[in-house]
Amino acid sequence: PYASEQIQNRSSNGASARPATSSRASNGAALPGVAPQDSLGRVLGRPHPGSDAEKELHARLVADAELETCFGFNLPITTNSGQQYCVDLLAPHLRLIVEVDGDDHRRMGKFIADRKRDFELGVDGFLVVRLTDYEVLSDVELAVEKLRRAVRGRKVSVNP
Repeated sequence: PYASEQIQNRSSNGASARPATSSRASNGAALPGVAPQDSLGRVLGRPHPGSDAEKELHARLVADAELETCFGFNLPITTNSGQQYCVDLLAPHLRLIVEVDGDDHRRMGKFIADRKRDFELGVDGFLVVRLTDYEVLSDVELAVEKLRRAVRGRKVSVNP
């Protein structure tokens, strides 16, 4: 059901999706029936439960024949330089990341951290598309069309 369950854990240049440890027993074994979560409560592979924008985008993407298998939600990656991030949406085969930014991303510290993160991911060959919560919630169809254009563009540039 979730597109992220269909994606691979390793992308073509080595940036990897790492499993969360909060869904594992002390011996490292996966706990049955427990979805992996990170320290911020994000359910790895699914929309953040506190983000109406991510939930709306997810509902629209899984109903779209072209985009339904492209993205996984809230997945951790590690860049070639060793930086670790959890990204809102990831299409690893296209090296495409989508961030859905709430109001907190307008604060100077968060804004600067986002630019550093975008640079690190860009150096590793990822295209980072940023959408605001408002943009998704006020016109989800336009947001989906932006993602469609990014996917189509990446298919051409990554797989010429």
